[in-house]
Amino acid sequence: MMTHYHPISITHWFYVTLILAFGALLVVGCQSEAHEVSIEERDGVLHIRNAGLGLWADRDASPIAFDLEQTYGADDGTDAMLGDARTFVADDTGYLYVFDRQTSQLKSFAPDGTLRWTAGREGEGPGEFQNTFQERVLALDGTDLYVLHQMGTRIEHFDTDGSYIDSYPVGEDIQVTALVGISSKGYLLLAAPIWGRVGEHLYRFDLDTQTIVDDTEIVLHDDPVDEEGLAHSAGLTVHGDSLVGRLGIGQYALWSLDASGTPARTITREVDYMVGVGRYDMNGGFRIRGYSTLKGPFVLPSGHWLAFTYHAPEVRDPDEQLQREINENASSPTYRATIDLFDSDGRFLDAMVWEDTQTPDIGEPAQMDAEGRLYTIVEEPYPQLRRYAVRVATPQ
Repeated sequence: MMTHYHPISITHWFYVTLILAFGALLVVGCQSEAHEVSIEERDGVLHIRNAGLGLWADRDASPIAFDLEQTYGADDGTDAMLGDARTFVADDTGYLYVFDRQTSQLKSFAPDGTLRWTAGREGEGPGEFQNTFQERVLALDGTDLYVLHQMGTRIEHFDTDGSYIDSYPVGEDIQVTALVGISSKGYLLLAAPIWGRVGEHLYRFDLDTQTIVDDTEIVLHDDPVDEEGLAHSAGLTVHGDSLVGRLGIGQYALWSLDASGTPARTITREVDYMVGVGRYDMNGGFRIRGYSTLKGPFVLPSGHWLAFTYHAPEVRDPDEQLQREINENASSPTYRATIDLFDSDGRFLDAMVWEDTQTPDIGEPAQMDAEGRLYTIVEEPYPQLRRYAVRVATPQ
């Protein structure tokens, strides 16, 4: 199992009502040595449970290799510089479309990393953007781009040449927080929190009638959320004709769902040190902080799944840790980042590990295209996106 060192510290503070996407805490060194896997079908859902180290954990070399193909974003002060690189979509030929929340602009990059065009600006008029605080606000459908903004109440429509097409009201009564993608039938898939639960409302928005035609409630955990006034996102994304998501509240779980939002398969890792979110009540409100996260799955054409985690190994009680940081000026904990590999049957194979950081050397995994290329986010020394070819080496 490879260990890489890449020191960096990132602190996130959140206030009052917030949708959480924090996930599992994974500590590699505190598991049983033998790998165990069980497969069981319950109520039409295939459950794959992994315990212990990975099947390939005794290998000297990592089974995953990332080959850098291209970087996007510059540091020269031109339009090619990204103020915020966290919201983007990529097509299967390497063209990239970024919504820069810092400048309220759409930007398109060619496969060789050069800037093609910039469109939009901050404002309330046609083709303008306002209040785009969420990360999942951009979707690509062929030659059409859609941007969710104005606190989830409006969608702007552009083509992939940067020309404005139309604008659609969503409505203010459903609290949409994410644009998940495009369904196989051409509907825009919008997500909203299920307050007090782990999951999301999935709405299908018809562009022709500009109406919500369906609302599916997707709950990935039966237990309610402990924190009052909060919801935990399922992080749904479109994968082919289906959906994938993750659950990192109290457990490490990756999900695949059919096109209707019905769970089909879940892959879990049995770990007993996930701490979730710390909460501290103060001054009529509260502060919260996540000490771990789980993102993915990122599905390779081979059927392998990748998942990204970071966690604070020494934190056991997140509420106590947060209280100490606020009242005693305690130092922030150190973190560990991992990229975990599962085979097409859902068995955990191995993990790449980076100590003293929340971010792998390759950047934070964010998206994978249909060709199996991984796109990552880099924050330092300036915002940038990277594209990697991914290779999985089978043991001889």
